Amino acid sequence: MPRLAVRNATLVLPDQLVPNGGLTADAGIITAVGPGVAADDPTAVDLGRAYLAPGFVDLHVHGGDGADFMDLTPE
Repeated sequence: MPRLAVRNATLVLPDQLVPNGGLTADAGIITAVGPGVAADDPTAVDLGRAYLAPGFVDLHVHGGDGADFMDLTPE
């Protein structure tokens, strides 16, 4: 994986929202996160103040392998 840099994000951290935050990752591993990170990096993706939740993994699912929980019947 190549290096990833993002800037101008609203970071969603465990205890606060951080405006104008950034993140860098190398080989898929987050190496820096916080206010001003990657702000001067010309290769960084500008997120336009969108929310970014570093390290968040959404385990919410509705099924898998071609099935959906909504397909169930009372039987």
